[in-house]
Amino acid sequence: MVTSNFHTHSVFCDGKGTIINFIETAIEKEMTVLGFSSHAPLPFSTDWAMDSGDLMSYCQSVKFLQAKYADRINLFLGLEIDYIPGVISPADTKFKKYDLDYTIGSVHFVGYSKNNEHWGIDNTKEIFESGLRELYQDDSKKAVQEYYRLVCEMVQNASPSVIGHLDIIKKFNSENIHFNESDTWYRDAVMETLNVISASKCIMEINTSGLHKSASHEQYPSSWILKESLNLNIPIVINADAHKPEQLMQSFPETVNRLLEIGYTEHRVMDLNGWKSRPLQ
Repeated sequence: MVTSNFHTHSVFCDGKGTIINFIETAIEKEMTVLGFSSHAPLPFSTDWAMDSGDLMSYCQSVKFLQAKYADRINLFLGLEIDYIPGVISPADTKFKKYDLDYTIGSVHFVGYSKNNEHWGIDNTKEIFESGLRELYQDDSKKAVQEYYRLVCEMVQNASPSVIGHLDIIKKFNSENIHFNESDTWYRDAVMETLNVISASKCIMEINTSGLHKSASHEQYPSSWILKESLNLNIPIVINADAHKPEQLMQSFPETVNRLLEIGYTEHRVMDLNGWKSRPLQ
């Protein structure tokens, strides 16, 4: 039984609950482990990343509550850190002073618009399609290949603890409107990325938010990718990407069943001694 989650967003970024709200709900749900992973501050304006002035307070709050609730639940301090070459990276030394327990490395931006703004690939359908049109002249193959190139670069150069929502590029690709996951070029890009991950020490996240937030209505990554990841012995962690307390462990039962059907028997969970393998059931 999976009773842990390491992808959690509170009011310190774009979440809708306080850290205590999430902790109390996790305890009610009989969770044993909860990790917080607010979006790290970015050097440009967004409506979802943490303000730089709040980073220390966030870290201190989690550390304080970590000790306060130690006899009821294991809490861990993390950050979801974007990878934008030359701008921000999970490997940036500026994050070391915060004594993080883990990092989630994610690619949310691919390229720049004509106004020199970063193109957010998982913001809204309109932003995704306008960026695809403006930056890549609707050449989805070129855009998708660039996305996976950045993921590979992040894994090789920044080595986050966890790789966030691997194929989030499919978020607005309902009914293969922009590209087909069965196309050889797409599968080649994914397989190249999986081979890079397999050669690293990174854990791949199974993000259940895709089941209820994505137009594809499937977890990140897709089931065929999970099968290939198992063949490559890539370790996994199951996360909810919770932005509200009630989303903790959302869609976990069906995700675990899917993983068991594919052939997985273990997932990773952090304890006081680091990441450990635990049975899925």
